[in-house]
Amino acid sequence: MDEMSTAIKDFSIKRVSKNKKLLLMGMACMNFCATTCFSLLAPFFPGEASFKGVSQTVTGLIFGIFEITIFASAPVYGKYVSRIGAKFMFISGAMVCGGCAILFGVLNKGPDGTIFIVMCFLCRTLEGLGCSAYVTAMFAIIAYEFPANVAT
Repeated sequence: MDEMSTAIKDFSIKRVSKNKKLLLMGMACMNFCATTCFSLLAPFFPGEASFKGVSQTVTGLIFGIFEITIFASAPVYGKYVSRIGAKFMFISGAMVCGGCAILFGVLNKGPDGTIFIVMCFLCRTLEGLGCSAYVTAMFAIIAYEFPANVAT
């Protein structure tokens, strides 16, 4: 048997230290809350956007810009995570992501038309940058804390 499969077989959550368990639980909770926040828009935003005069196509693009931003920025963050620092990247990404999620929730109070559309695109783009930062940093932190069990 090779070294990797032995490490995976030997991994047990019972043998992990309390601090590492708390780290895993915190990261899982953070990831769950963030993804819940991202997916919570789907039932409500299209109706709100149509009240503001936004077409369904543009509404789809507003949803899509978030994922495109993550796709484009994650490799850049991955390259610079060691220079920026994983902890700083995680915390700042989470703060940007959370702040933009709150801001996106109050955009319906803004003006209709083009200004609303631009604000939505800006907000979702910044939210995608924050999400990409904290997810990249989260994987780096977990890989650092569990070097023998990265695949697990």
